[in-house]
Amino acid sequence: MDPASLRKLLRDVRAGRLSPAKALDELARLPFETAGPALVDHHRSLRQHLPEVILGQGKTAAQCVAIARAVARRSGRCLATRVSAEQARALIEAFGADARWNEAARVVVIGPAARRRRAGTGQGRATAGARRVAAGRGRRELPVLVISAGTSDLPVAEEAAATLDFMGVPVRRVYDAGVAGIHRLVAHVRALRGAAAIVV
Repeated sequence: MDPASLRKLLRDVRAGRLSPAKALDELARLPFETAGPALVDHHRSLRQHLPEVILGQGKTAAQCVAIARAVARRSGRCLATRVSAEQARALIEAFGADARWNEAARVVVIGPAARRRRAGTGQGRATAGARRVAAGRGRRELPVLVISAGTSDLPVAEEAAATLDFMGVPVRRVYDAGVAGIHRLVAHVRALRGAAAIVV
C-alpha cells in the first residue's frame, strides 16, 4: 500500500464508503503478508515509495509468481530481477499483458506501465517519491547515466537501467565505453557531466 492508497482508505472511511472494520482489516495486513515461504514487506512502499522488489535468483518459478501476486495486489505493480527464462515465462503466464520481460536485463516488470510500454505509448507515471529520487538537489530533469566498460557487462547494466526506469527515474545508457582506450570514454564527457548520478 502506497501513501496515495492509504489516503484513499482513510477518505473512504470518513465518507462512509468503507466501514472502520473493513479498514482495520486492510491495515492489519499493511506491514507484511505471507506468500508461500516469503514474508512480503507491504510497508516498504510507505517508507520508500517503491514496493518490495523480487530477487528471482534462488527462487522457484512458483515462488516468484506467489510473491509477485502479493506485491502487485497491494501496490498495483512489481519488479522481479535476476529472473530465469522459466521464471519469466511463469510470470508472463500469470499476469498476461500486465507483464513485460526484459531478457537482456533479466527483469520482469508487472503492472499497467508494462502494458503501456508494450503498446508503445511511453513510460508509466513516476511516483512522487521516485520524482524526488530523480530530482536530487534541484536536478529534476537530469538523468542517471548507466555506463559499462564492455558488452559482457550488459546484463548488470541493463538491470540497473530497468530498475531506475521502474522507479520513474530518467535514465541514459553508455555501453561498451571501453577500458583499453581512454578516447572511447572521453567521447561521452558531455553525458557524464550532464548526469545527476552515474552507475558504473
